[in-house]
Order: sequence, then C-alpha cells, then structure tokens
Amino acid sequence: QQLRPFAYSLVALAVVAPFAVTLHDDSALVRVAIAVVVTAIPCAICLAILRYRLYDVDRAAQAALVYGTITLVLAVNWFVVLPIKGAPVGGGWRLPGVVVVPIVYALWGFGMWLFYGLARRLLK
Repeated sequence: QQLRPFAYSLVALAVVAPFAVTLHDDSALVRVAIAVVVTAIPCAICLAILRYRLYDVDRAAQAALVYGTITLVLAVNWFVVLPIKGAPVGGGWRLPGVVVVPIVYALWGFGMWLFYGLARRLLK
C-alpha cells in the first residue's frame, strides 16, 4: 500500500519511455507526458513519506545531503582550484601544482576526516 503511488508512476514511466526515445523531437504531447511522468516520481515518493509517516527517511536524506555537499566542495577545490592557481608562497612566487597537490591532499584528507566525524556526531 505504501509503494502504490510510486509503482503507478513507474508504470507510467514504462509506458511513456518508448515514445520518449523515438518521438521526443516530433511530438509536443510526448514532451509533456515525459515532463509529467518524471515529475510524478518524486511527488509519489513525497506522498508516500507524508501520507504513511515514513519520517525516518529524513535522517538518511539529511546524511546524504551533508556528505554529498562536503564531497562536492572538496572535489571542486581539488580538481579545479588547486591545479589552476598553485599556492602562493611569498613575494609573488608560486609553488607548482605538483608540489602543492600532495601537501594539500594530506591536509584536506585530515580535514575531511575531522569534518565527516563532526557530521556523523551531529546526525546521530
């Protein structure tokens, strides 16, 4: 009973998906049907959570958001900022990324360990 709205939305997706693959450029009706069905899936999940009081899911979702955000911030810094900028040392001289990356990786690893530990304690 709790999964019925979700099952209905998946059945609708199974019906609309073949048309979406073949006719998505030709028909506005197919585009609207795709939008409705794709929107129905998260709505069905929300309906099940609120109607059947599945409130323990919010802890898992909160943990996923916290860990995902932390990982995203660290990944952007690691793969984008550090290789482009290097690290300023003093007097405008910069260490090359080859030297900076292992040092920063060790510091970020330690920081991640501390931050994940704090997030785990807050989510308990």
